[in-house]
Amino acid sequence: MEAQAALARALGVSGKVSEGASVCAAALQSNPQLSALRAECAKLLAESGQATRALEEFRAAYAADPGLPAAAFGVGSLTRDTAEAMHMYRIAAESLPLRVDALNNLARLTALGGDLPGAFAQVELALQLALDSLVALYNRAQLLGATGRTKEAIAEYRELIRRKPSFVEAHLALGNALADEGLFKEAVEEFRTVLRLQPANREGQEHLNMALKMLQ
Repeated sequence: MEAQAALARALGVSGKVSEGASVCAAALQSNPQLSALRAECAKLLAESGQATRALEEFRAAYAADPGLPAAAFGVGSLTRDTAEAMHMYRIAAESLPLRVDALNNLARLTALGGDLPGAFAQVELALQLALDSLVALYNRAQLLGATGRTKEAIAEYRELIRRKPSFVEAHLALGNALADEGLFKEAVEEFRTVLRLQPANREGQEHLNMALKMLQ
């Protein structure tokens, strides 16, 4: 059974997600009580675009094994219930392999709920565990901007882009932060970079148009 699960996982990693999901489903039929396997199958379903089925499987895995980190993370990622998502991410954060991702997602939801200090604390904890986490650095930059610390946010976005020049969201956020500071010429360059990396990025085009008007 472990061999089938490993095969399903390998197929998923190699990009053959649908095949992996089929192998996983067959293995699960023989051993439906294996919650970890069910969570693995759910992950493959999510990756193949079957979000509704994936959420059902994650929920079933969690119901069979309360506290299973992979199932909790999966439910948190797919549910539309913010309170449930936050609860599940807290459970997933107790597992070291999932802790950084869970904290980052929890910080995002916490910030959306208006608790910026709480979100900062979660991001800082994520960075203590993984200094090179680009998601955590991006989240911190977003929080800096949200609390009026725009110059610090700009520095964070520049560092992110130095580490990953193709980070579209960082270029877009940097452009917005520069525009907030009245640095429209620099903002234009960032929005143009967004469109070079993602020509169909509507937000980048809209913000570029606005920044160009401010330069006239």
